[in-house]
Order: sequence, then structure tokens, then C-alpha cells
Amino acid sequence: WTVFSLTGVSMPSFFFALLLIFFIAIPVTWLPLNGMRTTIYMAKGYDSFGQEVLDVLKHMILPVTVLTISSLASLTRYVRNSVIEVINQDYIRTARSKGLAEKVVIYKHAFRNALLPIVTLLGLYIPSLFGGSILLETVFIWPGIGNVLFTSIGDRDYSMLMAANTFYAVLMLAGNLLADLAYAFVDPRIRVQ
Repeated sequence: WTVFSLTGVSMPSFFFALLLIFFIAIPVTWLPLNGMRTTIYMAKGYDSFGQEVLDVLKHMILPVTVLTISSLASLTRYVRNSVIEVINQDYIRTARSKGLAEKVVIYKHAFRNALLPIVTLLGLYIPSLFGGSILLETVFIWPGIGNVLFTSIGDRDYSMLMAANTFYAVLMLAGNLLADLAYAFVDPRIRVQ
């Protein structure tokens, strides 16, 4: 897991996307390389709603894989470091000395107390998923907010840049709010009266 997380953190998402295109999407013929929909279906129309959903889901495989793996790599590093820090605490030694099973000690006592810093990171991942997809949407030619932002930078469309930055600011506020609300579920001492 350490090798996976170091590789995922150090490799830029657009480079990982290019590797997936070259080694997976090109040899596998049914996996689309780019775009959000197949051009033949866009020209003549879809036969059913299910066919359209299946086509979009097929096009989402590579971008979602890149975003998930790059996010999971840094998250696993933080979880590992947080759990290692908590395992050395006195109450974990006390739980082990009481004769509790190792699974109970790790999952019920250590992992639950290690979740507080992780909840903060999960709140910050919401805007970073959108912000980190700017180059990724350009590589996959995905018509999303990141691609619109990248195009507006090139076109010097300042009103679109301001709107996109406002959207990212709202996402940051929503992520912080969700992280604060999630603290109450993780740590009972933080519950609001």
C-alpha cells in the first residue's frame, strides 16, 4: 500500500490518464478513449434512455478511475499515518491488556479515533475533485466544468473565470460544512447541544 500511495501521490493525474489511454483503452476496443458520448449515437439519436445511460457510463470509466486512484492514494497515506499515531496511545495499550481481540482494538478504538483528521481531508476533497479535473477533462475531452474553465482561460473570458472561481469557492464552503457536520458522527464529544 505504501508503494501504491507513493506512486499515486507523485504521479500527475493527466500523466496517469495518458498511461491508461495507451495501455488499457487502445488495446480494449470497447472502451472509449475520449468524449462523453459516442458520435454515432449523437448524430442519429439513442434508441432508449438506458442505451444513453450505458453509453455515458462507458465513457466515464477512465476519468473516474483516474480521479479515484489519485484521490485514494493520498487518502491511504493520511489514514495510515493517523492510525499509526493513534496506535501508540495509552488507551490502545489498555484495550489490548484487557484481552480484546486485535480486530476490535483496531476497528473500534484506533480507527474511530483516527478518523478526525481524515474527515477534514474528505471535506477538502470535494472541491479538489472538481479542481483537479481541469487537465483531466482536457485529456479525455470531457465537456465538464474543468474543460470550460480551461477554455475560458485560453479565450480570456473573465466573466466565466469569475463564475468558475465562485463555484469552487461555494464547493469549498460546502466541503467545510460537511466536514464540520461529520465531526459529530465521528466524535461524540463534539455533538451540539
